Amino acid sequence: MATILLEDGKCFKGTLIGAKSKIFGELVFNTSMTGYQEVLTDPSYAGQIITFTYPEIGNYGCNHNDYESDDCFASGIVIRNYSPLVSNYRSQETLDSFLKRHDMTGIYGVDTRALTRYIRDNGSMKAVICEDAELEQAKKELESFPSMNGRDLASEVTCKSAYKAVQKVVSEFYDASKLQETKKKVLAIDFGVKQNILNKLIECGCEVEVVPAQTSAQ
Repeated sequence: MATILLEDGKCFKGTLIGAKSKIFGELVFNTSMTGYQEVLTDPSYAGQIITFTYPEIGNYGCNHNDYESDDCFASGIVIRNYSPLVSNYRSQETLDSFLKRHDMTGIYGVDTRALTRYIRDNGSMKAVICEDAELEQAKKELESFPSMNGRDLASEVTCKSAYKAVQKVVSEFYDASKLQETKKKVLAIDFGVKQNILNKLIECGCEVEVVPAQTSAQ
């Protein structure tokens, strides 16, 4: 058995999935009905443990296209029902395999409705996911785990060097024949940009160069 422990002492029980290591982060919730892979790879969730309010997670698997960045930035996930069976023609691996490959931990079997109501009423807070055998030690470590307030997350998630953006997934509404021959040039400063934003800019006829957050105006 495993536990997600909140900084105020509130506990929710479940079973580990993925890397099965002890992880810390700021506990938040996400109400999307689909797109768990996109959420996990969205840089804006860096350092956070995401509670999915939609109860069925993992049923359509993961693939190599639905990334919003080149890595996973969320610290971990909380799930009500995890589906080990995958039913989707685009799937290339299970969510469990995806999490293990990215060294990410999750917990399932949690009453996510009760957890969501709790953090909705009490605000987001620090939390830890761990096996029950590690719970007492995790309580001590959680007290000293740094808060998200004032943390420079942009420098942690930004690209290391400039690059020209390419469209990784083409929208069904994309019509290249309608684009102007002369492309608009756009410089995107990466404070945690999502791949879908770059895709849409390219679909609008833009030539996009992405630069790190520390890039000066000069």
